Amino acid sequence: MEMRNGAPFYGFTEVQLGPSSDEMSLRQEYVPLDNGQVKLVDAGFLRALREGHFVVLDEVNVARDVALISINGALSTSTLSLYLPSTGETVVAAPGFACALSFNPGVLAGTDLPEAWYSRFPAAIEVTSNWAALVKIGVPESLVAAAARLDQLRLAGDDGLLWSPQFRELESVHRLTERVGERMAISLFASDLREREQSGRIQPAEAAAACRMLDEAGYGHLGVGPKSKIPNLHGYPRAVAG
Repeated sequence: MEMRNGAPFYGFTEVQLGPSSDEMSLRQEYVPLDNGQVKLVDAGFLRALREGHFVVLDEVNVARDVALISINGALSTSTLSLYLPSTGETVVAAPGFACALSFNPGVLAGTDLPEAWYSRFPAAIEVTSNWAALVKIGVPESLVAAAARLDQLRLAGDDGLLWSPQFRELESVHRLTERVGERMAISLFASDLREREQSGRIQPAEAAAACRMLDEAGYGHLGVGPKSKIPNLHGYPRAVAG
């Protein structure tokens, strides 16, 4: 077994991407030295390529195209290699190298995958929430049932929704309810929906659908009227300062 930094390493690497990723993010990076100089070291993807490890590129749909297409050669079965302009070296994938992608659907500010990648990654798996597990940890059955129904509508594709509340959102509502009470928990949930909507991470229709989910789950008594001056999202007060 290989050891890294004193801990077992099982040949799995996860690379987190983001909007600031560029053509060097998956190849090499500069590390400062104590003498004021810098050293060029392999990025996680390149190291996995060299050593024949399994690598997962996370949040690929928020990374810039320039970062993704920079590794096309390494993902092509005809080449399985990556050229490094900084050193003139061509790194060929070691036996065992494999790559998978992961991302959250429904990111409005995200980008599509490069056209060439659809043949490189021909299979897709969608992981959905374990609704039964939510009930077991104490999330109200009415909320779980409403979320599951909304998720089925999303999966059917008839309503145009790309996102709906999943395990972590419902678990968060439950934990917050235990700590600060039901009213504040729902207000924080509404605030989070509003922030996602404003930042383009979810569509207005998806935020509205999540509020209808709360209605179905029996949280309507926490809402305010249409003439209320309290900041709200589709009738649910938002936890805002000022």
